[in-house]
Amino acid sequence: MKICDITHFYTTKSGGVKTYLLNKVNYISNYTDGSIDHFLILPSDSSHFEENHKSRFYFIKSPEIPFCKPYRGIISKTKISEVMEKEKPDIVEIGSPYAIPSWVKSIGNEIGYKTIGFYHADIERTWLSVARIGIESKRLRKLARDYIKNTYQDMDLVITPSMYVERYLNNLGILNTQTVYLGLDSGMFNIDKIDLGFRARYNIAKEKTILLYVGRFSKEKRISTLLDIFNKLSMNKPDKYHLILVGGGPEEEKITRIKQDNITILPYCNDKDKLASIYNSSDIFVSASDSETFGLCLLEAQSCGLPVVAFNKTSIPEIIYCKDFLAESEDDFIQKIEIVSNILSNRLRNDIRSFAIENFSWEKTFRNLFSIYYKLYERPIGNNHYKARKRFGHKLSISMGNVSNL
Repeated sequence: MKICDITHFYTTKSGGVKTYLLNKVNYISNYTDGSIDHFLILPSDSSHFEENHKSRFYFIKSPEIPFCKPYRGIISKTKISEVMEKEKPDIVEIGSPYAIPSWVKSIGNEIGYKTIGFYHADIERTWLSVARIGIESKRLRKLARDYIKNTYQDMDLVITPSMYVERYLNNLGILNTQTVYLGLDSGMFNIDKIDLGFRARYNIAKEKTILLYVGRFSKEKRISTLLDIFNKLSMNKPDKYHLILVGGGPEEEKITRIKQDNITILPYCNDKDKLASIYNSSDIFVSASDSETFGLCLLEAQSCGLPVVAFNKTSIPEIIYCKDFLAESEDDFIQKIEIVSNILSNRLRNDIRSFAIENFSWEKTFRNLFSIYYKLYERPIGNNHYKARKRFGHKLSISMGNVSNL
């Protein structure tokens, strides 16, 4: 079985999709018996070819996407077609929603492969977050939903990273869906990687509670909302909290201009060991995002024992150890931080880590995903078994593991 992955969401500074793809490459190399042939088509600042483990990487020179730096958009259907003609995949997994899906489906009509869309991004919320003044949100929502439906409804299968996303797509009339939770490298993200010099390096007093955000600096992540919450919190308790923001993205220049003694801005961290030490040197992970389709950083933080305070929205409740730490409003968010900061303990950290490692792993993710691949591979082209089953109310169930507290 030959599998192709193609996406716009892959750069040296990208997050969840890149992590997912590289862990898939590792899984194919370490856990499969050689029956899987794998290649990827990805954007880059130059066209070139690489091999990594048992996977082949075709990089296509692509321009940066406006408002979405550092992401690049593959704009050459011809280049994609040339790779597809050469490789002749059986299944193509499409990891981004723009331009690529229609091209891949069109090329597939000639070559004869099956298409899977992995719904990584919350398109509707992203569109709303970057919309210019004067665009009516109700109209924009309809445009986004129509686009999603037209893009995904005729694929052979749509993989969703959470039940929240699957329900959302089902409500739009996209029924050919299956949820596969993303995974975690619990060996890398463990509770032992503490940087004893961390506080001194960033001039953070020993008695202060460190709040940490790791992720993309972009509008849909609502960093400005998180900063508003933190400033309100600091007004009430000026000497109790310190906020650390780690990441990069289209709002990076704006974020790095912040000059406050109680806020530290750190650049995107590609060194997983260093990132794990940042998690372990902090006390509470915080996120104001309302567009998470999964939330890998929240999972990594929990694997390092950090309690998470976030909004009780989207996919977040599905992957959080303690739902009581989730907020319904900005004022509630502040209260939750206050509550959690007063109950921090080694026992709590150990319980949170146990939840994360018992329920999430990349091995589990790809074991489930490849089970789905094989079922799809064995079906005749054009026989959309998933759509048919769901229309009649018989949902195919692939075990994701018994996730407690969900």
